[in-house]
Amino acid sequence: MTTLLPATLHALHEMWAGRLGVHPSVFEREQTVYRDWPGASAAVMVRAGWTVVIGAPEPALTRLRELSRDHVQQPKSLMAALSDLSPQLLGPACLAYADADTLNLGAISQVHRASRHELDMVLALCRGGDREESGLEEMTQWWVATDHDGEPVAAAGYETWDERVAHLGVLVAPRNRGTGRGAEVASAAITHALEAGLVPQWRSAVSNEQSLQLGRHLGFVPHGEQVTLLLSGGGGPSAR
Repeated sequence: MTTLLPATLHALHEMWAGRLGVHPSVFEREQTVYRDWPGASAAVMVRAGWTVVIGAPEPALTRLRELSRDHVQQPKSLMAALSDLSPQLLGPACLAYADADTLNLGAISQVHRASRHELDMVLALCRGGDREESGLEEMTQWWVATDHDGEPVAAAGYETWDERVAHLGVLVAPRNRGTGRGAEVASAAITHALEAGLVPQWRSAVSNEQSLQLGRHLGFVPHGEQVTLLLSGGGGPSAR
């Protein structure tokens, strides 16, 4: 079984500890940790390795404490427990990571750093839900892969989380999926992230089999899941 380097695990656990408001040592053993987020606008479940962390405001947190460890990881159970708070479900998403020992990067011969205009050309070829899931519009550096006519048909980028992790976004025009352009453009962004000393993160909806498959092909190792429930009212942290 492919495993991540200890330094990689340390970096991603440090990142999640900072975002969730817990000590990094909580990820050293199997346990469920609850963190009160006063005034927050969301309840978040993150599993990293064997550790589950729940962040939420009261009274949501008290209700989530009543769930078993298995149920607190299930979106339906979370939704039911917080039903009177009008939760809006985001996820569940698979969290996968990679390092030099796991990666299987593709050729990047038809890839270059992109302008915002070139990114917009790729965005225009894709559906709104795909654009939103990629997160590329919120990022500030991108790469594009072109077709044989030199037209941008795939894009990738990343944003830096807590100076440790490169949160990746990848988008491929529907007619160009399965051609290798996604692997090429993702490889360019991943290479840049590694050179910057960052751990690449691949977050995909568990229902997005194409994205999950591409992540596996590139060498990303699943290490957890994330579920976010937006709650009515509040304005505190949400861990993204």
